[in-house]
Amino acid sequence: MPHGVISLARNSLPIDYSVQVVVKAARGESEEGPLFTGFVKTAATEASQMTPEVASGLNLAESQLPYLRVAGANPLEIVIAIVEEGGETINIEGELPPAPVEVFSVECPIGGIASGDDMLVGRVRFSSASVNNALPELVKITGNEITALATCYVVATTLAEAQERGLAHIDLALDRLLLTDLYGYSADPAGRPLDYSRERWRSRPTRLDGVIVRSLQGPRSWVRGTRSMAQELKHEQGDFASRWGFLSDRVPEDVGQAMAALRRASDEQEGAVQRNQSIWNALEFFAANAKVEDILLGSDKKAINKAIRGLGFDKWKTDRLVNIIGRANNPPLMTKVFAQADADGCVLDDDEQALLWKLRQARNDSSHGKLNLGPSKEDLRRGASLVARLLLQHWFQGTEDRQSVA
Repeated sequence: MPHGVISLARNSLPIDYSVQVVVKAARGESEEGPLFTGFVKTAATEASQMTPEVASGLNLAESQLPYLRVAGANPLEIVIAIVEEGGETINIEGELPPAPVEVFSVECPIGGIASGDDMLVGRVRFSSASVNNALPELVKITGNEITALATCYVVATTLAEAQERGLAHIDLALDRLLLTDLYGYSADPAGRPLDYSRERWRSRPTRLDGVIVRSLQGPRSWVRGTRSMAQELKHEQGDFASRWGFLSDRVPEDVGQAMAALRRASDEQEGAVQRNQSIWNALEFFAANAKVEDILLGSDKKAINKAIRGLGFDKWKTDRLVNIIGRANNPPLMTKVFAQADADGCVLDDDEQALLWKLRQARNDSSHGKLNLGPSKEDLRRGASLVARLLLQHWFQGTEDRQSVA
């Protein structure tokens, strides 16, 4: 973890400490590649300067490795898997050891399913856990009694790749089960009558912590925890009372709802798509009362509607066009977000605006059914930081405290 200290003039433009720090060398008008990339650990403000302490590899250092037992695998395969899961890259000199293509079994404990006869859902078999010899290890990982296991077979080159593919199939199978559990209609889609159990309707089959991955053709295997271990991080009071005194005022309703969404967006145990949706839930509340100038006057709309009705279209097309014109003064969310930020005096630079557009596109893609993995962990962290800034500035702008700030 290379680290260093950077000195900035206190009267320089404000910066966002949550973004990545890049140090480059300049020779004349040309730039060389980055000499250092990392993130700010702490920053102190003194009389004339700000002093951030920066370090590289923080994503990896901050991640807490869950339970892991490995057998028969090349150590480099494991190191690469851990580094990549931490969002980092690793430079390796020479050629990587060959990783054979093999068939792997992927097994994990399941909650919310009663033990009984085996059940095949797609490529996943759900069965009683009593026959598995690794059950004691899984019980140690989950901390709970295990009654059912899910098993899937995949073809892969590494343990990490096999785990990712296998768990994706298992999650999909669990979603299929949940879909049928939540179906409360008295007949299936073919019209056949269905039995009903409220207990089953309320059940939530869930993948528990822990996974076993084994090669069926070689010695490679691991037993892993699948959830990041929670770090014992404690908030330090610091100068909260003096710096954030306006937060003791009544919480504005729009900010309160946005803060609840931001809490979900900042939960790194959630999936990227769900976290990004929560970011935009927060921004919907933030911009709910934004004032945006109308595009069309009332007279404009009357003239356009008259012209549309004179085109001779059938009633369905005419009503559709009139409806669209009627909504012309309803600005898109991004327009409202930027308008509210301007009204609050919160300046967003080009990079910050580009980040919001990037997150918005990812949100639209997922909302409209396009398959994607969601934004990167780093973009989500920056997005949450930016939303927090917008909300605090918005809250501050609505208080009397701003009058007393020099």
